[in-house]
Amino acid sequence: MTLRTPYVLKNRYVRLEIVRKGSDSKLRYYMFKRLNTGGANLSEQEIRNSIIRILDDKFNKFLINLSENKDFQICISTITEDKRLEKYDQELVLRFFSFKNNKKIFRHDIADFMTEYMESVSDPERDDISFDYLREESIFKKTFSILKETLGEYAFSRVNERGTYVLGFIVYHYEAFTLGIQKHLQDIDLYLQDFHVY
Repeated sequence: MTLRTPYVLKNRYVRLEIVRKGSDSKLRYYMFKRLNTGGANLSEQEIRNSIIRILDDKFNKFLINLSENKDFQICISTITEDKRLEKYDQELVLRFFSFKNNKKIFRHDIADFMTEYMESVSDPERDDISFDYLREESIFKKTFSILKETLGEYAFSRVNERGTYVLGFIVYHYEAFTLGIQKHLQDIDLYLQDFHVY
C-alpha cells in the first residue's frame, strides 16, 4: 500500500492564523467564531457556548444554570434526547430572554438573532445593554413555575381535533406561552405562594 499523505500538501498553501494569548478579547472571539462555524457539525448553542467565553462567561453560565431549573425541565421534558445532547434546553433559555428583552429587532434568522443577543449581553464593552441577573432569574423561575403548575409536561404540546392534548414540544407554543404571560406575571399568584419579582 502506498501512502500518499506526504504529497497532499506539496505546492499548496496552508493558511496559518496566530492569535496571541494577550491579544484583544474581541479579536480572539471573532476569529474563533469564524473558524468554529466551518468546523465540526456542532449545534448553534454548542458553538455559542464554546466561543462566547472569550468575551465573558457570566451570561453563558447563567443560561446553563437556569436550564437545570426543575420546573423548566418538566415543561420541556418532551424534547428528544438528541436535542438535549445538542444543548437545546440551554438554547430555549436563551430564546426566552432574546425575545423577552429584544424582540423589537428580530427580523428573520432566529439563530443569528439569538447569537447577537448573547454577544451583546456578554460583551463587557457594551454599556447600552443592561441585564439585571437577579430580576431576570426571578422572572424566568416564576414563568416556568406557573407553566409547570398549570400544564406541566403538556405546556408546549398541541391539541388534536378532539380537543385532547398530544404530548410533544412545539417551539412556537413555547414562545407564545412564555412571552404571552409576561404582562400578567405580577398578577399571578398560584396557591398564594410568594412569587415576588424583584
